[in-house]
Amino acid sequence: MQQKKLVGLILLVISVFIISVNVYANNDTVSCCDSNTKVIEELHNELIQKRNDKLNDGPNYWNSEFNISPFSLINSVTYLTPSTGDVRILVLPIEFSDTKFSQSQLESIEPTFFEKDDANVITNLSVVEAYNRLSYGKLNMSGNVLPVYSAPENKDYYSDNTSWNNLIEEAITSYTDIDFSQYDGDSDGYIDIFFVEIANNPGVSGEAWGSYATLHKIDLPDGMKIASRAQVTTYTRTSTSVVSSSEVHEIGHLLGLPDNYSAYGYECALDKNLNEIMSQYGAYFNVYYKYLLEWISEEDGTVTVLTYDDILDENILEKMELYAVEKNNNFNAETTKAIFLIPNKAKFPFDECYAVEYRVGGAGGRSEGIGGDSNDDKGILLWHLDTSTNQYGNYNKPGNFIQPVYKSGEKPFETSKDLYVTGDIFSSDTNPSSNFYNDVYTGAYLKVLDIDNEKATVEVGFKDPDLNPAPSITIGKPSRKYVRRYKYPTIMD
Repeated sequence: MQQKKLVGLILLVISVFIISVNVYANNDTVSCCDSNTKVIEELHNELIQKRNDKLNDGPNYWNSEFNISPFSLINSVTYLTPSTGDVRILVLPIEFSDTKFSQSQLESIEPTFFEKDDANVITNLSVVEAYNRLSYGKLNMSGNVLPVYSAPENKDYYSDNTSWNNLIEEAITSYTDIDFSQYDGDSDGYIDIFFVEIANNPGVSGEAWGSYATLHKIDLPDGMKIASRAQVTTYTRTSTSVVSSSEVHEIGHLLGLPDNYSAYGYECALDKNLNEIMSQYGAYFNVYYKYLLEWISEEDGTVTVLTYDDILDENILEKMELYAVEKNNNFNAETTKAIFLIPNKAKFPFDECYAVEYRVGGAGGRSEGIGGDSNDDKGILLWHLDTSTNQYGNYNKPGNFIQPVYKSGEKPFETSKDLYVTGDIFSSDTNPSSNFYNDVYTGAYLKVLDIDNEKATVEVGFKDPDLNPAPSITIGKPSRKYVRRYKYPTIMD
């Protein structure tokens, strides 16, 4: 009974909320958003629950009545945009009586979202191209930009949540001749992504504003709906260049990803030099996020999970080729993108572990690598994860659920000093060591044998000093012979 009362109180609190987003732009680049951390946390909790349910072939419950995320109790309506398959985007530009879009601003909205381009730099791509490449073709976005809606009042008139929500509903329901069902890729009756671009005075920095989910649910003229999820960001560009970093970041929230920057005190901030999209700048989603979003997996051979059991039961010496995460044109079962080192497979991926990925593309996420003789931007990036969760779906260590291993032992992260390159070793004997937090011994081991523009060749696994002789474990391509398959228990087990 007490649990029911608690959940009822939680539902009352979360059933109505608005996230304010302050977006600051400078020279066509949006550096960060200021989202309500509680709501972002709840969306991320729902992503965790969704991934856990998928691993367990069904919902995971606190007990016989309650799921991890309170969101799942609201008429079974998800607040997440699908992370795979065909997803449709509807973009609504809004200007005001005193703040109009310039012609160049209007002309650049369409290519920012939907331009097809074969550029090899992620940060130069449109929203749909960036997500297609980052997901290795698993997420296919498309959509349209509506004609500009001109609000009847000055911009300052819409300064509170009520007037803002009313404006959005007034604007979108004015388009009575549109078949909104074409923007429902997953056929759930709701537009997949509704993104509002707001006119702003060109060149103004620090004035930008907007709101990020949730609006009240909007009923559209043809029976479709806009759920209480949307993206609203300020449009500040004055050129026709494609700069989609802000839009890619904000849609990341709709997919269930948290903020990872320190500008407003978020607990799990990632160094900006890691170039993570959910940080202040970036061209990358780390392999943990890609796993949660189902862009890589054990099933398709792009993820290898190594545990203590692989040492105790198999003593197979084989080199492993770990392909660069930027490589999206050779995605198949022979191109492993991530290795996870976790002592207890039954708890994967929601426990303390290490994740291994190989990067070659530098700050821009170049799909073809830097080339030349310099290896400064090429190397193994090691992630230390502590993604264990409590009964509410929250990380037990929200400030440390994902952090890089600083090979140099010093911050900030620098690719020339902190990526692991040929000859480097990460083990219980190195500094930093492969021990977990609180100096818990793991025996995790990695040695980089070679790197090039396509892949890294590594020796990886666990080494137990109590075994004599100590095995040198190297796992190759994710063969079912060597990587044991387990039936996934719930994370509460």
